Amino acid sequence: MYPIRIRWYPQPRAKHRKGDQEQEKKFKQELLPKVKELQEKYPQAQIEVWFFDEHRVGLKPIIRKVWSLIGERPITVVQP
Repeated sequence: MYPIRIRWYPQPRAKHRKGDQEQEKKFKQELLPKVKELQEKYPQAQIEVWFFDEHRVGLKPIIRKVWSLIGERPITVVQP
């Protein structure tokens, strides 16, 4: 028998149930070119990129542990 390489994680990574990984990838790929475009358009300006996460309104904390393969961070749905 082969040993199963799993680990006990204290808290899984949160993921919203309506989250779309394809849109996330697209956003990440398009962000840097948009910032560079703004830098070229306004060379004297200082460009700052800000994000917010809706202040975690109504987010229920995930207080549980889960088993997962070593090297993989478990993801769980929040606010089911």
